[in-house]
Amino acid sequence: MDKMLTDHRRTILELLVEYAYLSRRDFYYLIEDTSPSQDSHERKVRRVLQSFNGCVNRAPIIDFSRSKHFLTYQTIFWLTSRGLALAQEAGIDNGEGKANDEHSPRTLDHEYEITKFHLPLKTLARQNGYDLYWQQRDLKKTIFPDALFALGKGEQEFYYFLEIEKSKAGKYIDGEPQILRKLSKYYSYYNSDLCEREWKFRKFRVIVVVQTDARRKNLLNHLRESFNHPLFWISTAQDRFSCFTPRHDEPTSLFEAGK
Repeated sequence: MDKMLTDHRRTILELLVEYAYLSRRDFYYLIEDTSPSQDSHERKVRRVLQSFNGCVNRAPIIDFSRSKHFLTYQTIFWLTSRGLALAQEAGIDNGEGKANDEHSPRTLDHEYEITKFHLPLKTLARQNGYDLYWQQRDLKKTIFPDALFALGKGEQEFYYFLEIEKSKAGKYIDGEPQILRKLSKYYSYYNSDLCEREWKFRKFRVIVVVQTDARRKNLLNHLRESFNHPLFWISTAQDRFSCFTPRHDEPTSLFEAGK
């Protein structure tokens, strides 16, 4: 089956294995432009995406960054199980690709938020001289993060769990913000034998991406009262890589984390 793969089709499979969920505009940017114009490049990308019969699913989500007086939508693409099998037969998937046969997953906007963290993270890691390891499947252990990643330079490695927090502001369970219940598990898990058995490391940071600066400040206040520990790093969807800890209010660059 892999003999049917052109260079462009193979590139799209590689990108979907690496990032799991991508918008059409992401493909325009990530695929090398060898066409005489931007319009012809975009037409070629759309044509190749349409050629994956049964291998790639697509669905719209609201594009809040471009919506003003009227809602604007963007199309998100991801692999079906058939598409993941095609990638495996072509030697593209190394066991870390994700597949979803739902035509419109309920968590699609959440999944794409993970991609919007992963894409610039890869660029920033390269610019700062770090090796990046990223894992987005087989994550369900004692804790269940949205993603695990590590930054390495020389003999040093720093580990991070990613949490995209999109629940409604003020969502409480038994008088406690829902996100604090999840973070309390990380607090107990930190530097534990159980963490070492399950992940092969003991210490880590938890990066929580919230949607607004107001939510960031609110969560930091809760963390100071409950878990005043530097393992928690809070950022916003507008500024994902300037993180704040409950120990202070100064932003900390992600690429100084763990030092």
